[in-house]
Amino acid sequence: MASPTDRSPALALQRILDGELPVPERERFQQLRLGLIGMWEYEEQEFVSYRNGLILRGRNGAGKTKVMEVTSPLLLDALLSARRLDPFGSTARPMRDNLLHRGRSHRVGYTWCEYGRVTEDGSYEFITIGIELVTRSC
Repeated sequence: MASPTDRSPALALQRILDGELPVPERERFQQLRLGLIGMWEYEEQEFVSYRNGLILRGRNGAGKTKVMEVTSPLLLDALLSARRLDPFGSTARPMRDNLLHRGRSHRVGYTWCEYGRVTEDGSYEFITIGIELVTRSC
């Protein structure tokens, strides 16, 4: 099992590659993983946090901003307005465009995030929140 006191990024990456799940390091809830299913160009994608952070790398247009648009803060407040979703405050792309990407006419998508914390007795407590989105073209 992963050691919560291990602070080495290389060892943390190896644990992820070995299929181990992340464990919390603090008494306060921290983000451990988030995922997208059927959203934008992500058929099924899981992102693992390291020390309560998430690094997204890729070329322009790869979907880094999209990951943030459809996970945080949407999962915490469920506000679907385009202005709220876009990190730049634009109203150009409503949420339905995240599902009906590339000419799709109907789609169901999911976004989720897992949080965890260390309890007073040293055990782990986890909570996962998620949203299902369904849309059709008009």
